[in-house]
Amino acid sequence: MLQAIGALMAAFTLVLVGLAPVGRFSSFYIRMAVLGCGMIALQYFATAPELPEHPWIRPTLSVMLILGGTLNLIRNSRLRRRQREDEEFDPDTALESNEVGIGLIGQFDRNGDVRALSLGIERLRLALRASAGESNRTAYAANLVMALRGRYERLRDTADLDEAIAVARTATRTEPEGNPRRSGLLAQLSSALRVRHDHFGDITDLEEALSAGRQAVAAAPNGHPHHALCLSELSAVLVSRYLRTRIPAYLDEAIDAVERAHLATLRDTRRHVRVVHLTTLCRLLVTRYEIAGKPADIERAVDIGRQAVEYMAPGYRLFEVAHNNLALALRVRYERTTEPGDLAEAIDFARRAVDNAATDDPARATHCLNLAMALHMRYLAQRDRTDLVEALALAREATSNPATDVTTRLTAGLSWSDIAASAGEYAEAVEAFELVIEWLPEVAAHELRRTDQEHLLGRWTGIAVTAAACAVSAGEHEKAVTMLEQGRGVLLSRALDVRVDLTDLRARHPELAQEFEELREALDSMYEPSPAFGDEVPNRDWAQRRREVLHWKSVVTRIRSQEGFADFARPPGLPDLLAQTDQGPIVYLNASKYRSDAIILESGRVRVLALPKVSVDVVGDQVRTLAAAVNTLDRQAQNSVLRVLDWVRDALVDPVVGELDLRRDGELPRVWWVPTGPLAMLPIHAPLLDQAISSYVPTVRALLDARKRRVAPSAPSRPLIVSMSTTPGAAPLPNARPEVAAVREVFPRAHVLANWEATRDRVVAELRGRAWTHFACHAIADPESPSRGRLLLHDHESRPFTVLDISRLELRNAELAFLSACETAHPGTLFDEAIHLASAFQLAGFPHVIGTLWPVLDKVAPDFAAAVYRQLAAGTDVAAAVHHATRAVRDRYPNLPALWAGHVHVGS
Repeated sequence: MLQAIGALMAAFTLVLVGLAPVGRFSSFYIRMAVLGCGMIALQYFATAPELPEHPWIRPTLSVMLILGGTLNLIRNSRLRRRQREDEEFDPDTALESNEVGIGLIGQFDRNGDVRALSLGIERLRLALRASAGESNRTAYAANLVMALRGRYERLRDTADLDEAIAVARTATRTEPEGNPRRSGLLAQLSSALRVRHDHFGDITDLEEALSAGRQAVAAAPNGHPHHALCLSELSAVLVSRYLRTRIPAYLDEAIDAVERAHLATLRDTRRHVRVVHLTTLCRLLVTRYEIAGKPADIERAVDIGRQAVEYMAPGYRLFEVAHNNLALALRVRYERTTEPGDLAEAIDFARRAVDNAATDDPARATHCLNLAMALHMRYLAQRDRTDLVEALALAREATSNPATDVTTRLTAGLSWSDIAASAGEYAEAVEAFELVIEWLPEVAAHELRRTDQEHLLGRWTGIAVTAAACAVSAGEHEKAVTMLEQGRGVLLSRALDVRVDLTDLRARHPELAQEFEELREALDSMYEPSPAFGDEVPNRDWAQRRREVLHWKSVVTRIRSQEGFADFARPPGLPDLLAQTDQGPIVYLNASKYRSDAIILESGRVRVLALPKVSVDVVGDQVRTLAAAVNTLDRQAQNSVLRVLDWVRDALVDPVVGELDLRRDGELPRVWWVPTGPLAMLPIHAPLLDQAISSYVPTVRALLDARKRRVAPSAPSRPLIVSMSTTPGAAPLPNARPEVAAVREVFPRAHVLANWEATRDRVVAELRGRAWTHFACHAIADPESPSRGRLLLHDHESRPFTVLDISRLELRNAELAFLSACETAHPGTLFDEAIHLASAFQLAGFPHVIGTLWPVLDKVAPDFAAAVYRQLAAGTDVAAAVHHATRAVRDRYPNLPALWAGHVHVGS
């Protein structure tokens, strides 16, 4: 009877395989096994006697043998036809190539042999090509994705990372959701997307990575072969999510996931598997200690780091990582305990990591930086200059490492500058800052969404301010100016590069001009506004966007190679910046942790005035006081504003005025202010109303550009007025109508779009034909993403009119935009970028913009607007008109500075 059951099972196997799709169970070994099953069943049928008590066995076996044999003959026929149609399809080759590829990848995992890794990738590619329709194809794809990501992390060829993501996305679509076979592939997709986000910053990659990581864990419950892998990859994504959002819950979840992964591999005999989890857990515990300050975390990090080091002998790829992470934990613990033994050990372990890291290993930069910081700590404690010299050399090497990513090099460069400046080596600090500032545009890659660019630049805000302070300390005043210009307004400069004048290029190289214009339009349309809000939705995938940006760069390079176009779309040099002082001095106001200065451009030269009463902390206090007081007219609040203005006069304005020659015959002189950092939130002009006419510019390059586009002053008879006395979803503005009436007293034929008429499309259409534009409406600033700040028009809930939308306009006849709305010139928290409505209108083509530093109070808005326009109608220039109107309101309400100190002139 047992023989009969075995024969039935063999025949049943024959039928099942025959019913399977072509491409599944098609390897040579499986086919031989199936043939064996058929022979077993056939032999029993031919030789075994009848079993009277079970007469159904032989007929059933006969049917299954005939059915199974027929199905397998048909299946094999289809298989041969499939192989004729797809010459690469070969399940045996796929199986063998995958096994060889995995062996080569394991060799790389053990000792970092890049040649073995590349050979392994070729074998895994072959396995994937030869296995279309095979059940093992998903595993082959996961292995290839893992290998491609590993080679990217080692060699930094973005094509590997893009291929890994493309392979994973394609392969996941061939498996139904919930199939456990998808778990490993989803984990590898999650990892590749996470790495691309970490190195380039696209938030959509991180969101997709988190989704794929959670799906992977769900598809691989405890006991599944991929359970630990999926948890480990999910942990890495959660860490990236924490670093992006700074929400501690993500870090806690990441630590929990890697701890579960570690427990799942306690019996794994492969050293590198356990060490991966131990080193990761060590680093995450250090991170959590740094944000939460719990001593238990740093103590456990040191213990776990020691375990990882014990597992790893020299020659293993994870040897350096294990030693580096233990050194990090010891160094951080030293900051708490000041125990010299911890610091000595940290230096020892960090040195081993550096000594064993290959010179072309991207991770070497991190190891060098860790050792540099530990040596610097010992220098600060013992003042042994040998430690300082070595720390500087290591930080310099980390910064200059071409194999690592830009973020790591930036971090290293800032540490290098800090180590140098702390020892008074300001010239070397400037050298470090020059490299860092050069890389800032790469951090906010052109192919990223604008919100991603702003987020990434926000992480590095203040670099130019500190760099300029070091340059001043080093006696390099002119270099301080170029650093402030190049390290601030990165996105503004990029927009100006795109909007460069093409008149000469069209005349001499029309084909290049045409190609440049087409690419400019492609870059502008890379993201389309969302109909729901005004966020950006990519209309082309990452790889395509990157190709377009590379094409753009190649076209610019070709243009610059033409005779007479070497400076095409380049930032202006110092002589061009100094030339802008012919109409009045330009004053940078700079406050850093090292020193505070007014850097003055006047009469074609640069000079520096120290501001001893200004510090970062004091400026912060003044900004907070002002922000809390300008929204109300009660006496106590207004007295606070007056005290801030007194401080601005005493600490900033009077020292600069005492240094400048502001004497003019018959008229007030002009001064252009370039406040940096939080100073941009203070009304520098207000204490100076009786001595000079002030204007603001985000950078001198922006001033130069505005002057290039400036047309002869005029008083157009039909300016555009956009008035929103009632706005859907917002409070009414009862004084918007009187403001319109005040403007129309001066310009009776002004064209008005009011309330429901003022839709986004109608406003944009009218802007194209108007030189002057006046907005009396609500405005909203977005501190998290300044480009999503917006003017509230009638359809703002469905078609928002954002800072980004405005900055993309090209208004060739524009002259003046008066933004009588709240905080339209307020820089928000992204100080260095000056992304607000006023700068957006400048980019759109308006050389003059009247904006506000804080919420407009309806009480004086109509009178202020009327005063400005009366001055303009009489031929006064815009800056002077704003100045005279401000003085008039001040004279009327001297004790209510919130009514008159917030309006500013931005531009030429």
